[in-house]
Amino acid sequence: MTSKRLATYALNKKAIQRYLIDHDLTQDDFAKTLGISTSYFNDLLNGRRSISLRNLFSIAEETAIDVFDLVMEVDE
Repeated sequence: MTSKRLATYALNKKAIQRYLIDHDLTQDDFAKTLGISTSYFNDLLNGRRSISLRNLFSIAEETAIDVFDLVMEVDE
């Protein structure tokens, strides 16, 4: 029996960074908008923390970026 490995996903750092640059925002500004700490937001961007669905949808709502564009599959 072969077992299928589940895909692992992370926040798409480039999409978020592009949004921040285009809107002249710092990570601190955006984290405050989301109601999370800057260090937590930085950890999300750098793949050190897993993102909750709530935060993922909050980012999608604030940026108007499709949820599917906010995540990317990563190799482990």
